[in-house]
Amino acid sequence: MSRPQHQRKQVYVSRAIQGRIVSKLAMYWATYHLALWHGMFLFHYFLYRSQLMADPQMATIPFGTQYSQFMSQNYSMLMCAAAVFPLIFWDMMKVTHRVAGPLVRFAHTLSELKQGKKVRPVTLREGDMLTEFRDDFNEYLEAAGLLLDDDTAAEQRDADVLTELRDLSEDVAETNISSEESEDLQPAGAGS
Repeated sequence: MSRPQHQRKQVYVSRAIQGRIVSKLAMYWATYHLALWHGMFLFHYFLYRSQLMADPQMATIPFGTQYSQFMSQNYSMLMCAAAVFPLIFWDMMKVTHRVAGPLVRFAHTLSELKQGKKVRPVTLREGDMLTEFRDDFNEYLEAAGLLLDDDTAAEQRDADVLTELRDLSEDVAETNISSEESEDLQPAGAGS
């Protein structure tokens, strides 16, 4: 069974792996920035309170007004964080793809093995992780005699092509029969 080539070009290949990692990253990013923002505000607030205790003549500013002043003075920090997040998100998608891609490839190979088929050695792209596991996995496949030899692989490719051609010719034949039947069903004067 040939694997679709378009899957190799997708960055998001596994919701179970990549989705969970990237959603955790987003949660950590949001938590970090909320903690940083409010930590900075609390530092600002306690600094103000210590100044107020040192100078009782100083005017008292309500908490809500202090928070809104802090926001207006430091909103650029949140804008920078929001601007950088898509870059971090995209890079994390690419990094997780270097793990998820090989795992998806191993899963497809194991699925073929469960069906009783012999398989080709697992190949990974340059930069993919789990290359040591790939080497051990391929050594096991070879030792267990589960790898296709070159002649068998060529025969399987030929059989796959023949099956596709047969299916295509059956589809064409069905289309021709359907069009002939529709011509036979038309009244004699309808064609003119």
